[in-house]
Formats: sequence, C-alpha cells, structure tokens
Amino acid sequence: MFQLLFPVRHGIHRVSYQWLLFGVLSLGQVVQLSAQDAEQLLSGAIDVTIEQYQPDQRYDNIVLGSSYGSDSIRRLPVTSQRIVKIDLVYTAFSEDPLFDQRQLDLRRIERLLASNPQLEANPLYDFRYIQQTGCRNAQDCLEFFHGFVVYYDRFYTKEDTRAEIDSIQQELSELELRIFELDSLVKVEERKVSCEYPQLLASMEHIAGKLKEFYSCTEKFTGEVFFNALLDEKGRPQKIDIRGRRFPCQKELTAILRHILRWRTGIELGSDAFPVTVHGSIKFPIRDDSFSFYRYDPSAELVEQFQIQQTKDGCLGVNMDTSYVEIFPYIKKTEVSTVLERNEWDDRLFIVDVTASMFPYTADLLKWMKVLGSNVPKHFVFFNDGDDKPNKAKRLGNVGGIDWVQTMDYKVARQKMFEVMRRGGGGDTPENNIEALLYGADKAPEAASAVMIADNQAFPRDARLAERYEGELKIILCGTPHGINTDYLNFAYLRGYSLHTGETDLTDLKSVRQGQVLTIEGYNYRLTAQGFKKEFIQ
Repeated sequence: MFQLLFPVRHGIHRVSYQWLLFGVLSLGQVVQLSAQDAEQLLSGAIDVTIEQYQPDQRYDNIVLGSSYGSDSIRRLPVTSQRIVKIDLVYTAFSEDPLFDQRQLDLRRIERLLASNPQLEANPLYDFRYIQQTGCRNAQDCLEFFHGFVVYYDRFYTKEDTRAEIDSIQQELSELELRIFELDSLVKVEERKVSCEYPQLLASMEHIAGKLKEFYSCTEKFTGEVFFNALLDEKGRPQKIDIRGRRFPCQKELTAILRHILRWRTGIELGSDAFPVTVHGSIKFPIRDDSFSFYRYDPSAELVEQFQIQQTKDGCLGVNMDTSYVEIFPYIKKTEVSTVLERNEWDDRLFIVDVTASMFPYTADLLKWMKVLGSNVPKHFVFFNDGDDKPNKAKRLGNVGGIDWVQTMDYKVARQKMFEVMRRGGGGDTPENNIEALLYGADKAPEAASAVMIADNQAFPRDARLAERYEGELKIILCGTPHGINTDYLNFAYLRGYSLHTGETDLTDLKSVRQGQVLTIEGYNYRLTAQGFKKEFIQ
C-alpha cells in the first residue's frame, strides 16, 4: 500500500492503491510491455475529429500534456477512483509531409503504459484518439492541446444516492404499469398447502425443570409472566420480549429462555419452514405445568402470501401462485435478472452492492423478485461500503454499512435496500464485498452458497478475507461493456468461484492453463505467470 497526493479538477485528493496477490506474485508487478500493446490500444481507439479540443467538465481529470510534435509524457499518479476514459489529442496540421503522426502517438502511448502498468493490465475505459483540425500553421498549433487527458469517475454524494433511489422507484413504477398492460399474460393458480405450527423439541415439564435449574433471581415473585419469542425457520429463538414491568428479573429470564427454548422448526407451510412469533406465559412459582404457549403469529407478509387462516386446532394455508413468467421478455432488464433467469439457481443468500452507480442493477434485482422470484424467503445482504465513513477511517473487515433482511417480498427487500442506500454516499472505488459476504454467512449459516451482485469496476478492498468463507460463490458482474475486470478473473480463478455476465457463465476457470487464451464476449484474456492479462483489441 502506498499513498500519493495529486491535483484533480476539484482540488487535492489523498488516494491509495493496493494490488491483489496472485499466488506468491503480485498483479501489480510491471508486466512486460511492448510496442504491440500500444499498437493494440491505438487500433481499438474511438476516432474523433473536432476543430479544437475542450476537456469534458463532467468528470475529474488529470492532464498529461506534451509539446507539439513531442512524445514526452509525465507519469500518471495512482488513484483509487475509476478511470472512465482517456483521450489522446493531437493536431492534424504538419509542416513536414513525411511526418508520421501515428508513430509519434504510438511512442506517447508506449511511454504512458510503461509508466502506468495498471492502465495496460486492466483497461476498463474508453480510449479516444482525437484529431484537431482547427489550426493551419505551426504557430497556431502551439496554442492547441497535445497529449493525454485522463478522466475519473467522481466521488458520489448522498444527493446522488437520493436521485438513484428516485430512479429505482421510477423503474418499478414502470414495471407495475407494464404488468397492468400485459395482464392477460399473468397466470394465477390457487392450491392448498399444509400448515403446521411449531412443535417443541422437549416436553413442557422438561422445560420447566430446566428453568427451575437455572433460575436464581433472589426477588420472589408470584403470578403469571407473559412473553413473545421470535423464532427463525429452524425453530431457534432470535428475540424474546418479556411483557409488562412487574416481573423483577426480566434480563435473567430472557437469557434463560433463549437458552432452553427450542422448536423443531418455525411454522411449516408445505415443504418449507418460515419464521414465526410464539406467544407464551410462565406461572411463578415454577412447577411442571408452569409453561403455556397459546398463540403463533406468522408475519403479515406470510399471512398475505399464503392466505393463512388460524383455526382452533391449527392453521390452513392457500398458495396463490401468481406467475409473471410470460411478461419477463417484455420488461427492461440488465445482466442481473438475465443471469438469474438463465441459471435458475436455488441459492438463498444474496450479497448486493448498493453503492452509487449500481442503481440500474439493484432495480433489476427487485424486478426479478417481482416477476420471477420464488415464494421461498431469501437472505438479502445489502452493503454501501461504510455508511459514508471517511476513507481513512475504513478498516479491513470492519468497514460497515451492511444490513440484512430475510424475505420473499420485493417490497420488503426494497425498503431495506433503500435504508442502506440512504446511509451511504461517496467514497473510494474499492468496496467491502467480502465483509458483507461473511456477514451474510453468519446470518444464514444454512446457506452453502451465495450469489454476489458486484460492480465490475470496483474490486473488493478485502478480497483476502475470502479465505474465511467456506461456501460456493457465484459473482454476477455488473457493467462489463469494456470487458471483465481481470482482478475478478484472478480472484475467481484462485478461489474456485464462478463469474457471470449478461451473456456468459464462467464456471470452470480452474481448468485454464498458463498461456491459454479465453475469448469472452469479444475480448481476449491470456493467463500469464502473473495472472490474466486482457488484450486491448476487441
């Protein structure tokens, strides 16, 4: 890790850069550069012809100018901001008919790449080759800009986040309108499902005996104490609330109940179990018949989903299976719903990047939940890289800005997503994906695998923490018009994870051998001793 101070259009920024380790070698090692790299970059450039060049004021930028007719280029500072485009600017006029402008610019590019190997190692930016035609003689051309302008994505603010939330709301409103317009394609099937309240793992007498064994409150109490226990789908109490204020030893009783109460599952609907709230009471002094459980309350979401009716002897459930599958081809979508629809995974843990600029993909996730999502609750972990924490205060594995919800209702997921988005704002490009993954694995220990929705251009700062995760990971990369980030390719290659884009599923990267070239959506990636290297030409 090293830091530099450098000027950009909005002032002085302190920045840092850290390379992902690739085995015992570093991907930050200077790779072998050649004239071929410069030739590839220039050959794949976007050609632009204008009168006179003016910098794009929408972005932070660094100017690497050179003299008219010169190939001198100063070194580009290292930054954690993502590069969105690089302009190489020259003038068309030349006094010498034998002057070779392309050869001069190739030398400029070679110098740029030699000083800045990160540009060559992972080119995820537009490269524009801009010819100025507005000067007619050498003297006038001296006033025109020559050289490189490197543009960086800006730091996002909470105002930007609010605008992105509005954009997501707009897309979801458009989805609801589209569903209404295509109502004839919606299919509704009603079927009864079995409904069973939780069963205790031990008898009432056994539980009363355990309470009597552990209970040691010195203040005597005679009467009935009422409580609520929120169970997860495995029948484990997640939260216990003692009702009323008359009972003197609430904290002690809460701790004991969390220890001794266990049910076989939560409420069972069909073949699946779901969280439920159990209402019970305890009569003091403690006897064999002290415990009573008199009501089970599923969540309002579950009641609505299964039309649950409580009866004297139990409950009844109806599954209103509404299918929007026929509508899916008619909605606007991104790679998120495309990948999920193509693979039909049954993973129950989703790790979702909700930092700035990800709103098209988070909106698409919510659309998928609405149109193609199953009735089985999934764990959604949303992360914003630190709740607007200053970059210098971020500590590996403890950055924060993470929250979780278990649901199958896209409206519930949307509410939690927006909560996390509102707490975030600007920040550096690297994010805390793996911290969020470990958080999710703790919340959903039953999940042997996870799906991560990640920003292709923002590689995790905490990638090395992945050694603590023992499950399978499927990474959906968002934003790949310039190809796949080679840091993600190397990460998946080393860890045995899979990568997925709108068109491609890379599920067996471990089988790639050194020297082999992968062609992915028009780009070539060669596996070298230092890792995957992307070739410039598409």
